[in-house]
Amino acid sequence: MATEPAPTATIRHVLRQPGVGVAFLLSLLARMPATATGALIALRLGPEHGYAVAGVVDAVFAVALAVAMPIWGRVLERLGPTRVLALQSVANMVALGLFGLVPAETSPWVFALIAIAAGTTEPIHGGAMRALWDRLLATPEERHIGYALDSAALEALFAVATGLFVGVAAAAGGAGAGLVAIGAVTGVAGVWFAVLPAVRAWRPEPESVDGGGVLGALRQPGARLIVAVSFSAGLHLGPVELGITAFGQAEGSVGSVGVLLAVWGIGSMLGGLAMTRVPPSPDPARRMALLCCGSRRRVRRCCSCTRSSRPPS
Repeated sequence: MATEPAPTATIRHVLRQPGVGVAFLLSLLARMPATATGALIALRLGPEHGYAVAGVVDAVFAVALAVAMPIWGRVLERLGPTRVLALQSVANMVALGLFGLVPAETSPWVFALIAIAAGTTEPIHGGAMRALWDRLLATPEERHIGYALDSAALEALFAVATGLFVGVAAAAGGAGAGLVAIGAVTGVAGVWFAVLPAVRAWRPEPESVDGGGVLGALRQPGARLIVAVSFSAGLHLGPVELGITAFGQAEGSVGSVGVLLAVWGIGSMLGGLAMTRVPPSPDPARRMALLCCGSRRRVRRCCSCTRSSRPPS
């Protein structure tokens, strides 16, 4: 039976490639809004307006983000990443600062407008870094490790950011202070990432400038399938984040919210690190299907345990 070849690269080798280490670090810092903003919005609005309103505003933020991301992607392809990412980083820093500084008793409609601004300006550093892996790494083995490391590090960042900005900043100075702090960090790191030599050297590819019509990449059936799988896998993220935040607030321990959310991300982080030790699969679709089936079984077991432990009504 044929076996997959052992990987010829390591995490250390990948991070030592020219331009990789600093770009990777700055991209992670610039992606902090994606890790803690939802919980901070819930803590910002929940005590004053209720968690139902907080959930609606959080959903407005998420929808604005989902609508704006493909548009920004096309703009980035046409103009190059430096100007786009720098503009997004500064605008997002301002929007998150407003979210943190506007008085909590302000009308939810105002917060919804700010949420739209924050969602539409969230920088697309994640996509930019994934494209840089292809540009900075030479072999498929190195790129495989880079993608897996990116996934694991993002989960680690989720744990650190929620623990730091939700558990510490929000508990010490309120959720508003956490939003201002996370906006400042991502703004500085985002602009710094945008002016790195590897990013400034990135030029639009002629074949991608036309955008492919209204659907763009979604013209391809494979791309539509990926979007559908990603959408279904992400449906649980918002409710779990909001539920944990409401639970911590109800129990009188805001600081515990950051700890609970941080622990939540540890499993994904370990999974991503494990994938860096596994060579690229000759059949990626089969591997993806097996991973999805395994995750589905775990979710079913978790739901069964939850139902069995629920007290009778």
